[in-house]
This record gives sequence, structure tokens and C-alpha cells, in this order.
Amino acid sequence: MKQLFCTVETPKNSNAKYNYDPTCGGFVLAKYLPLGLVFPYDFGFIPGTQGDDGDPLDVIVISEQSTFPG
Repeated sequence: MKQLFCTVETPKNSNAKYNYDPTCGGFVLAKYLPLGLVFPYDFGFIPGTQGDDGDPLDVIVISEQSTFPG
């Protein structure tokens, strides 16, 4: 199995959406989901990649356990 390294921005079961801000070198709160809704998976990006929109490639981490931003 090949390993893939990614940076998680928004953890599973969180209602807060974070974005990585390279200018400050950390995570900033982007928004909250409506009351009662949470993200079903960890969402983030693959560092060192670039999609057609100029941003790093997005990634979804499917796991039984949630992680944390970073």
C-alpha cells in the first residue's frame, strides 16, 4: 500500500470549517455549519500539488476516528 501525506483542514464530526493560511503559517476559521450539521469525514489537501484552479489537490480521509487540523 502506498502512503499519501495530506494536511487535514477540517476534522470529522466538526461543525467548524478551517482553511490553511500560508501567510500566517496556521489555520483560520472560515465558517460554521448550520446548527446540527457536522462534516462526515476529514477534509484537507495534498501539499506540493496543484489542481486546475491553482489550489492544492483536495483530499477526503475516510476513517473511523477523527483527526485534528494539521
